[in-house]
Amino acid sequence: MLPPPRSISPSPGGNLADSDIVGRDDDIARIWRALTTGTGALMLSEPRRLGKTLALKKLCSSPAAGWIASYHSYQGINTTVGMAEALLNELARHESLSKKLRNRVRGFLDGASATIEGVELRLAPQFRDDPIAAVAATLRAVATELGDRRLLLICDEVPDMIAAIASNESFDAATRAMGVWRAWREHPNGQAVRWLLTGSVGFHHIARLLGKSDLLNDLYAVQLGPIGYEWSQWLAESILLGAGIVSPDRAAVDELATLSGGFAMIIHLVGANVRDTQRNVIAAEDIGPILDRAFGDLDASQQLTSFLTRLAPYYTSDERNAYWLLDELAQQPADRADLLRRAKKLKRFRDEEHLREVLDWLTADHYLEYDDAGSIRSYKWRYEPLRRLWTLRRR
Repeated sequence: MLPPPRSISPSPGGNLADSDIVGRDDDIARIWRALTTGTGALMLSEPRRLGKTLALKKLCSSPAAGWIASYHSYQGINTTVGMAEALLNELARHESLSKKLRNRVRGFLDGASATIEGVELRLAPQFRDDPIAAVAATLRAVATELGDRRLLLICDEVPDMIAAIASNESFDAATRAMGVWRAWREHPNGQAVRWLLTGSVGFHHIARLLGKSDLLNDLYAVQLGPIGYEWSQWLAESILLGAGIVSPDRAAVDELATLSGGFAMIIHLVGANVRDTQRNVIAAEDIGPILDRAFGDLDASQQLTSFLTRLAPYYTSDERNAYWLLDELAQQPADRADLLRRAKKLKRFRDEEHLREVLDWLTADHYLEYDDAGSIRSYKWRYEPLRRLWTLRRR
């Protein structure tokens, strides 16, 4: 039974109080079950703006019994030293860890530097030549001090970081950075510190980039997906209340829940537009135009823009082929044979296997999904709101 809707201020892409992050309790419980009963690390790959980061931060704020959870984004990190410093700084200031343990972590750090987020400690000089060894040593130290508790390290945007290290340092450095997680999972104390590695693009690109699929083959994949329809309705009504609609029309609430596809950020985006235009009433037929206007406003929907620009770093020479497939399938679903016929006229793809490969990448990256009911696999966009956004922006 859901609680009665309440006024929530629209905040597209912003930080939210835990009480305003809704529809994720079952997902969080499922992740904790996987961590408690499984033996390996977890991998979570979802599109941006699905609510992944907020859900994971809510998971951290209320960990399961016997657990401590720590979240850190690795977005923007492009060196193994940076990776080590990010992890060690997060542990050194984590108040749920004992003072003794935090002091042991600080033993690997030395000096300080100012960053946008505040003061960060630097890796001690004796560890800068081998920062991955410092990470491994820190994990061993932490594991011995946890007692009967366990620590979950949530590392966000890992594929971006590994790709950046490969480009900025070397493929060997990137392989070592990715390998630290597998090496720890095989350590005798590996159950004391567990990992949840996440990213907005598939880890399969990293395996392909490094030529090291064995670095990922023991990761257990979990998913969040959009929030359910009932919670989408609840959030739509709550956001419209917060946007100044005193008594939201039931049909308008249902339409917003439907068009959002369970993306809470899209509900917030529409609510922000309603608030900013100072509307007093809203009808179901108003929701679609408001959504399109919000999608078309590059400033208002800038948080969604990255969804449209993430192909280049990972698809390289197949970037234009990926764009073509997404454009074609944005118009209507199609099977592989039909796509191959169209592609041949434009001299795209070497052969059917090449087409299949790019389709598989787009499916693993959550742009597409397929239907195996027929004799030939049929493809379509996985999320209707993102197809709508793509179509609008690609006109």
